[in-house]
Amino acid sequence: MSEQLRNLLRFTTYGLAVLFPGSFGLTGCGEDDPVVPPKDLGFSSVTFLHANPGR
Repeated sequence: MSEQLRNLLRFTTYGLAVLFPGSFGLTGCGEDDPVVPPKDLGFSSVTFLHANPGR
């Protein structure tokens, strides 16, 4: 169980480390309407990043 928990924590940490700079980097692109990252860090964040590849 501790091995599973450690893997889950590592995956979550890597996920947040990848999602946060990507999401906040998208907000300051000089667009008229700022891109707001989704509140929950679930699948919507992943689809959000994939849905806006050009930003």
